[in-house]
Amino acid sequence: MEATDGQKLTLGDTTITIYLTPGHTGGTLSFLVPVKDHGIPHLAMEWGGTALSGNTSKEMLQSYISNAGRLLDIADGSGADVIIGNHTEYNDALARLGRTQARKPGDPNPWVVGKPEVQKYLTVVQECAKSWLAINEGRP
Repeated sequence: MEATDGQKLTLGDTTITIYLTPGHTGGTLSFLVPVKDHGIPHLAMEWGGTALSGNTSKEMLQSYISNAGRLLDIADGSGADVIIGNHTEYNDALARLGRTQARKPGDPNPWVVGKPEVQKYLTVVQECAKSWLAINEGRP
């Protein structure tokens, strides 16, 4: 299937929203996924492209910066309070999995980080891309 920006995809009784967020690569996708923790609804945000390098082109960095800002606005407006990363090393996913498995009744869910943390995550990835862009343009 070819995804379109803002497309809704229903899988069973869950409808996810797909966003085109090129920057990491040309075909990068990001998602909003409704989830539940013991019946309590939350909204997970998956940012599709976290890894950048000195080889990332100026055009892709500009796209990354723009799309990170756009998804920041979307996540804020939709109330996303969970982060799902596409690389486990960027959001402590393996340790979170361990904490989830050891979780006792009443313990907080390690994945539910809150809306401010989702905002901070997207702000950091956007600022990292701005730094790479500055480096690529010869600015310290």
